[in-house]
Amino acid sequence: MEDLKNSDSDPFRKNFARCSFLCAEDDLEVSKRINSDFKALSIYHLQQSVEHLAKGYSYLLLGVEETRRFNHNTFQILKALVDHFAKGAGREFFEASIRRLDELGKKAKRKLH
Repeated sequence: MEDLKNSDSDPFRKNFARCSFLCAEDDLEVSKRINSDFKALSIYHLQQSVEHLAKGYSYLLLGVEETRRFNHNTFQILKALVDHFAKGAGREFFEASIRRLDELGKKAKRKLH
């Protein structure tokens, strides 16, 4: 949800993204709470969470109509997001997260040596 605050996307895109992020949070919570006897159901909700998360970012970065054309094909959504970032577009959107990941990577390398 923090990324919604940092986004300069229009309110229409933000509304779709917010709904997707809320669904992702709910599915992730369900996945965590399901009894270990029902692993397949837990994995299903985890997959749904990833799909909603990908759609949320796609709504923000690529647009609502562009995202809708992918239907439920998470692979195509993720591929479109990767292509978007490969062009250098949207990097500033995740700049803080990228810096944190870089810092964590450096710490991990120091621990290994």
